[in-house]
Amino acid sequence: MMGLGAAAGLAWSAWRSPARLARPVLDAGLASLVGGILGGRAGEVLLNWAYFRLHPGEVLQLQLGGLEWSGALLGALLVLGLYAAWIHQPFGLLADRLLPLLACCTTAAWLGCWSVGCAYGYNVPAPWGLPALGEGGLRTTRFPLQLTGALLALLTIWVVQKLGRRTAGESFWIGLAVYAAGWLALSFLRASPVLILARLPWDAWAALFILLLATGMLLARFLRLHFEERHKNHPETPTLST
Repeated sequence: MMGLGAAAGLAWSAWRSPARLARPVLDAGLASLVGGILGGRAGEVLLNWAYFRLHPGEVLQLQLGGLEWSGALLGALLVLGLYAAWIHQPFGLLADRLLPLLACCTTAAWLGCWSVGCAYGYNVPAPWGLPALGEGGLRTTRFPLQLTGALLALLTIWVVQKLGRRTAGESFWIGLAVYAAGWLALSFLRASPVLILARLPWDAWAALFILLLATGMLLARFLRLHFEERHKNHPETPTLST
């Protein structure tokens, strides 16, 4: 499922990019996927260190499953930033072009969870729920948390595209902020086991951090553009030198 999502996201990102950017965007997407896998696995190991400390041989066995979403996102952003600096391209430009990759991978992850019974919602009456696997492989009628998360990812990119052209990086951070806010709300509907920190599920803390990060980046961009516009309209008076 993740392989299909990554392939669709790479193809979509390259297709919506100008011809001169298609190859850099594709390479940046592949680099981001590597960073996402490494970051997601690192997050999974850290959150479940009590288990992996006793089974160190399973740390690198990705075929057994186990990727933590916020670690994957941060790993992808870190590698994307390094790659953008290496090829001398603006980070915001590449991030905007790779927004479909983020949406497709997120959608694939949610649908994959639905198929194997992870990150599931609470039991609800039939009119409000869908059949979903839970603990022990028991299929019951649950709130469609995985399907809602997948639709939220696709809806986010649709909303961002409807906003029209913006300065480089704004579309990505807006989309990330919108999705993080939605995931913050969804985290309280999750019934599957999750680490609790200060009476809140780990997913809620992670979504809140991503939301604050994206909001902070948008605010920083707004202040920088405002300062540049103000400086352009009111240039400093040159001083005479003796």
